[in-house]
Amino acid sequence: FVMTEQGKLKEKIGSYSDFFQVQIYTFYTLCKTKSFSKAGLMLNVGQSVVSRRVSALENRLGIALTERNVRPIRLTNEGRLLYQLIEKETQVIDSYLLHVLQNGQRKIPLRIGCITALEAHVDTDIVTQLGDVASQIRFFHGTSRKLLNDFDNHEIDIFISSQPFFERANLYRRFLFSEPNIIVAPKSLNLPSKPSWQNLRLCGLPQISLTSKTSNGEFEREYFNEQHLDFVVKIEIDHLEPFFSFIENGVGWGLVTPTFMATYPEKMNNIQILPMPSPIVSRDIYVLGRNELSYQNLTDNITKICKTSIYQSLNKLFIPHANWSKDMFLTYGENNKRVPLFV
Repeated sequence: FVMTEQGKLKEKIGSYSDFFQVQIYTFYTLCKTKSFSKAGLMLNVGQSVVSRRVSALENRLGIALTERNVRPIRLTNEGRLLYQLIEKETQVIDSYLLHVLQNGQRKIPLRIGCITALEAHVDTDIVTQLGDVASQIRFFHGTSRKLLNDFDNHEIDIFISSQPFFERANLYRRFLFSEPNIIVAPKSLNLPSKPSWQNLRLCGLPQISLTSKTSNGEFEREYFNEQHLDFVVKIEIDHLEPFFSFIENGVGWGLVTPTFMATYPEKMNNIQILPMPSPIVSRDIYVLGRNELSYQNLTDNITKICKTSIYQSLNKLFIPHANWSKDMFLTYGENNKRVPLFV
């Protein structure tokens, strides 16, 4: 049914060149922003101009695309079908353009996203090793869900994520590596070498949490909710540097990943690194890209670069302080089987 209706819409829209007329692009921008005023700002026109263009498109097609007098905007069934059609055509064209540039050995623009925990470990190597093939490299950082939203809005084409989003068929994914979660505490705090959650609850110091603006904060909330863990006294902050400074100075303890810890190696001499209490959970990291051949090749290339970067960074900055964790890191091997990162 959907394909039949989309076929009818294609006929009404007209020729391929006509497809990219102003009204179509305006409607597409409106769908992305979900606001006439925001669409106007993006298009550098007034809100009334956006409204007139969408109305003109509706008159041409003979269908209503948005529901009247509803804010934020809500698409009709026909409006959703048209938006899906435009989205599909846009992705195909993006892929064709990338393919043409690659085959013509022309430099291509790269738009890459990366979770906050890894940016210090991989960004520089990606720029260095892809500089010869890229006309421009733009980086976006944030949580996995924020990066997925950037991907859906065509702001990035490939991103490094702590969530695989298996439910998304339009993503090509490569497993990059897996890292354990760890407890970080002041050197002065007397804790067993393998602490329990009860040890931490009774240690006399509060838990220090990162907010959900970070990928580590996202994971922590999900894990604690699943395990029904709650620490009454806790401090919540939104940036890594004060997080580790608080722990270094004996304010509290926290749950992080080695890649987060390795971002501030100068803090490690005053922080004890301990195994996470049971049940121990590792965090998988993936490189995700558009599920099209040209982007798949780029995703594979970026995965190889990141694998080397992560190995070198952790081996130099983290493992000397927590050699007990060495066997807990995994990466991909032959036929994409999971193998130890450190052998």
